[in-house]
Amino acid sequence: MQKPTARFTQQGKRVMLNVGGKIQNFRLSKGFEYLLHILSHPGTSYYASMFNSGKYLVDPGFKYLSELPESALEQQGLSGFDFLPPIHKADRQTVKEVSARLNCLIQLEVVLRENNDLAALDDLIWEKEQLCLYLHDVLSVRNRLASIPTEDSKSARQVYKSLARVYKQIAECEPELAIELKSRIIAWHKVCYLPGEWEIEVA
Repeated sequence: MQKPTARFTQQGKRVMLNVGGKIQNFRLSKGFEYLLHILSHPGTSYYASMFNSGKYLVDPGFKYLSELPESALEQQGLSGFDFLPPIHKADRQTVKEVSARLNCLIQLEVVLRENNDLAALDDLIWEKEQLCLYLHDVLSVRNRLASIPTEDSKSARQVYKSLARVYKQIAECEPELAIELKSRIIAWHKVCYLPGEWEIEVA
């Protein structure tokens, strides 16, 4: 069975898409720049931060280090990361202790209100508000530890959103191709196109 084919051609600030003789034109956006580069190098992984900076080639020094075995890196006191891990705003033990203290204050507040102890109640309410503000800051909507955004995570999000906008544009005229691209392109900290059922070319 013959594979369906798609051909992307960049013409200045426009991108032409040809699917079975049906031609569509798009404005050359950042998302299309990313897409055309990925499709031109199937199977090759790129860091999202490289796309964001416009530098698609890995620095020779980093490339050399990335190819060294773990044992060689350990001998030199080095560690290898694909991207910077997230930096959490708090540790789980602290959050657990703050939550326990907050629950204790809530129970104590009931007693103070029953005894009409306004002076102690004011201090308790102030402390309770501070603890609530702290938990609101360090926990996400799903009660997970919130992280301080790194440059890597910002780049990954930007590339992901740019590609998502391109998929949406393509889906309006070629929905099956859009589904193929979404399923065959890995996009987060690393970006890579893995060929599938379509024959996709970039001119």
